[in-house]
Amino acid sequence: MGSRGVNRSLYSAIFDDPDFQALPPTARHVLLTARLCPQAGPGVIFTCYPEVLARQTGLLARQVKGALKALEGAGWIQREGLILWVVNGLRYDPTMHLSDVKHQKAVARSVAALPRLEIVLRFCDYYGIVRPFDGPSKHETTLALPKTEDRVPKTEDRVPKTEDRVPKTEDRRGGHVVLSDDQWLDSLRANKAYQHIDLDIELAKMDAWLTTPRARGRKKTRRFVVNWLNRVETQMSPKRLPDRTTDGKLRPLSERPEDFRDGAYDHHE
Repeated sequence: MGSRGVNRSLYSAIFDDPDFQALPPTARHVLLTARLCPQAGPGVIFTCYPEVLARQTGLLARQVKGALKALEGAGWIQREGLILWVVNGLRYDPTMHLSDVKHQKAVARSVAALPRLEIVLRFCDYYGIVRPFDGPSKHETTLALPKTEDRVPKTEDRVPKTEDRVPKTEDRRGGHVVLSDDQWLDSLRANKAYQHIDLDIELAKMDAWLTTPRARGRKKTRRFVVNWLNRVETQMSPKRLPDRTTDGKLRPLSERPEDFRDGAYDHHE
């Protein structure tokens, strides 16, 4: 992947397809975006956040949700939880051929990073791909997320474990409640520690990164997400201003960060 992003292709005949033309304009827009967006992965089955699609399409989140519902009703997509599968997205991709071993491995890697849900098994059976697991999990805690490899912790243990930041509650059965993915993500959005981070953008970055060879064997677990966000938070920490301005003059002390004025920063980086 270069600076221009992933190369995605689409047969132009779709625009003359009667079923495609029968869709509302917003549904067409969302379908094409879901089919070509970077987070879609090689199999065009991925974790879909309506807020991310809204940003990519320029539509309102409620419009995206309505379009997804229309697409699902018309059979263009299938959904389960946060997972979205553009049906036949892989079959009608001019650049992907399942007869190619490299393409098979790429699809298998992307599928292996998805939650253990029934929709993943349907996808594998549809294309004749080896199932990554035997059956769906009743309590799946694996989420799904992209690029910017430098932002991803090379080992989860390098990032402080701060999963306690996520609100914990007890269910009526007396055990620890397992929040749904949506509820858990909402708890992160409400967490003051992460309010300065665009969670949807970071989730999309995680999805993209997990499709790369470097992420082989990694899954988008809740611990992975928290560690990722903590890494981002560390990188967003304020840096000191230079001692001097661009014209060589000494920068007034009042313009420097408080911690710099207090001697918290070294003068030599």
